[in-house]
Amino acid sequence: MISSRLKIYFLVSLIGAIIIALIGYYYTKKDLPPYPDKVVTESGERLTGKDQIMAGQKVFQEYGLMDLGSVWGHGTYRGPDFTAQALHLMSENMRMALAREKYALQYDTLPTDVKGAVDAVVIEQIKTNRYDSEKDTLVFSPIQESAFSANQAFYLNLFTHGDDKGPIRGGVIKDPQDIKDLADFFYWTAWCAGTIRPGDTHTYTNNWPHDPMVGNFVSGKALVWSAISLVAFGLCLGIFIYIYHKYRFNQGHLAFNEKPALELVHTGISSSQRKTAKFFFVVSALFFLQVNMGGLMAHYTIHPSTFYGMDFIASFIPYNWVKTWHLQLAVFWIATSWIGMTLFVAPKVGGKEPVAQGFLVDFLFVAVVIVVVGSLTGEVLGIKGLLGNTWFWLGHQGWEFLELGRLWQILLLVGLVLWLILVVRALKDHFGPGKSHWGLPHFLAYSGI
Repeated sequence: MISSRLKIYFLVSLIGAIIIALIGYYYTKKDLPPYPDKVVTESGERLTGKDQIMAGQKVFQEYGLMDLGSVWGHGTYRGPDFTAQALHLMSENMRMALAREKYALQYDTLPTDVKGAVDAVVIEQIKTNRYDSEKDTLVFSPIQESAFSANQAFYLNLFTHGDDKGPIRGGVIKDPQDIKDLADFFYWTAWCAGTIRPGDTHTYTNNWPHDPMVGNFVSGKALVWSAISLVAFGLCLGIFIYIYHKYRFNQGHLAFNEKPALELVHTGISSSQRKTAKFFFVVSALFFLQVNMGGLMAHYTIHPSTFYGMDFIASFIPYNWVKTWHLQLAVFWIATSWIGMTLFVAPKVGGKEPVAQGFLVDFLFVAVVIVVVGSLTGEVLGIKGLLGNTWFWLGHQGWEFLELGRLWQILLLVGLVLWLILVVRALKDHFGPGKSHWGLPHFLAYSGI
C-alpha cells in the first residue's frame, strides 16, 4: 500500500505541474514575437516576409538542424547557436555598412571616438522596434538592409561549402532557395533577440544572448529570479531529504525487500511473459546502436570532417544524422524496456493471464519494430532531403526529443494505448468498488496513463 504522505507528495507534484503550465500559457500568449507579413526597406521594397520566414523554419525542421546547432538556445550545443551567430553578424555588418556610408572607411580603421559613435547608432537601431502591428510590417533601415543581404550570403556559403572546424558539412542542404529562406528565418530570430519588446525594457528573448555589441546584457529580473529559483530548489531539496530521514521512509514497508524478487524468480512464467523476452533483445540492440552513435559523435567532435581518413563516411553520415539517432535511440530503448517490463510484471501482479494476452504481446512487438525502423529510416531520408513534401509525416518532424515524423508519432501513441490496455486488463481485478486505489497495481496503471 502507498502511505498517505506519498499521496500528498503525488498531489503536490500534480498541482505544481499545472501551475507551471498555466504560467507558460499566460507568458507565451501575451509576449510572443510577431511573424511580420512583410519586411521592407524604408522605400517600401520587400525584402522578405512571413512566407519566407516560415519556409526557413520548415527547412530547419526538415533537415534536423536542431541536431546540428540551436535556435534561441534550443537544440544541439555542438554547433553554433544560429540566433546568436546571426545577431552578432548583424551587428558587425551594420557597423561596416555605416562606416562605409558615413566615413568611406572600414570600421576597423576608424578612430576610437568615431567607432564609439558608430557603435551607438548600430545598437540604437537594433534595439528600436520598427514593427507596425496595424500594417503587420517590419521596416529595416539602410544599414539593417545591408546586414540582411550579408546574412543571406554568409549562410549560403556556410551550408554550401561547410565548416571544416565544426559539424556543418558542405551540401547539407542542396537547394539555394532553401538556404536563403533558412537565412531569413535565422535573421528573424536574431531580430527578436535584439529588438525591445513593446512596452518593456528588454528584448523578446529577455536580452538573450548576452552580447554587448548589440546592447544585450543580462537583465536584473533574470538574475534575481535565477538566484531565487536556485535557492528555492536547494531549500526544497533539503526539506525533502530531512522528511525522508525524519520519518524513516527508508525503513518499514518502503525498505528494500528481496522476498518479492526471489518469489518471482522461483515461480513459473506465463505464455505472454515468455513472449516479452524479445522486447529486451530489441532493447539490447537499440542500446548497442546508440552507444556506437555516441562514439561517432565523440569522434566528430574532435575530427568533424573525417572518419579515420575515410571522408566519404563523414560526408554520407553527417552530424545531424548521428545526433538524431543517438537521441531517438535513447527514447526508444528506454520506452521499449518499460513496455517489456510492465508486460512481464502485469500478469504476476494481477494474478492471472488474460485471454489472448500472448497474441496481443506479439502484435504490439511488431508495431514497436515498425515504428522504430520506420521512424529511424524516415529521419535519415528527411535529413537527406529525399521525402519531398512528406518530410513532416515520414521524416524529421523537427522537435527536440520527439523528432520522428508525425505519422510515426501517431503510430507510437496508438501502440502505447494498446500497451496500456494490455497492462490494465491484467490488473483489472484490483480495481472496483470497495478496493483501495493506492496500491502497486494502481500506480503501475497510473504511470502508464
